[in-house]
Amino acid sequence: MRGPTIVAQLTDQQIARHVIDAGFVGDDRAVGVAIVLAESSGRTDARGDVGLMTDKWGPSIGLFQIRSLHVEKGTGGTRDELANLDPFTNARHARTIFLEAGGWRPWSTFLHDTYLQFLDRGRAAVSGTSGDAVVVTTDGDVHIVRAGETLSGIAAAHGRTMQQLAERRFESPSA
Repeated sequence: MRGPTIVAQLTDQQIARHVIDAGFVGDDRAVGVAIVLAESSGRTDARGDVGLMTDKWGPSIGLFQIRSLHVEKGTGGTRDELANLDPFTNARHARTIFLEAGGWRPWSTFLHDTYLQFLDRGRAAVSGTSGDAVVVTTDGDVHIVRAGETLSGIAAAHGRTMQQLAERRFESPSA
């Protein structure tokens, strides 16, 4: 998790950057931006589903409106109410939920097609982001490859050998 979050209304491009940095690839990038716009309007401090709170479940939090679990509060876990106020963390946790569910089914705006009204904005935002490459490993690590980085440096940064890194899946912005 990154440091404290300043509450913000993010632009479409800023949302796209978080979606890409979280490791979403292909069409799921534009869908992810559209879901964020439908769920939270791009507000990092968005709080929803307060009427559905129970002894177990807390509110939905942040960009992707991730439903929090009281037992995870302060743990940095996927459904930690505090951690999900950080937009980078929220996007990473959304990707974890997305992967576990095998798609976007956990988001009601996807199930009810509400996100579709934002899909053109999502596509435009994704196409307007920088061309940094994304390395997504099979164990869920994500690394954004910046100009000047080497494969050996990336491997070392993730505690892997170059061979281990080469055995993983690589994605590019156009994927």
